[in-house]
Amino acid sequence: LNSADWRAWSNAGTALARLERWREAADALIAARHLNPDELALRRNLLSALVNAARWDEAAEEARELLDRSPDDGATRMLYAQVLTELADHPQALAQTAEALRRDRAQ
Repeated sequence: LNSADWRAWSNAGTALARLERWREAADALIAARHLNPDELALRRNLLSALVNAARWDEAAEEARELLDRSPDDGATRMLYAQVLTELADHPQALAQTAEALRRDRAQ
């Protein structure tokens, strides 16, 4: 795909994710993110693809950036906890889970 349109990359990533071609989906969604880093739905899809591709370090970075922009996003915080568990950072995984529950109760 040779496009400067983030939507084309995002659509390609979504299609590849539906085929469970996670690494390719993540790469396409990374291309889309470079073109439109402020699109949160795209960033959430990218996080999901990175997790499914077991690209843990990239997923952790993406989750942190998403949480900086949207700290009350419980689904992202729980996915981040899963990533931290995969990275064997169990204390932080527990802390993120507790924070997700705390924020959910406060709403």
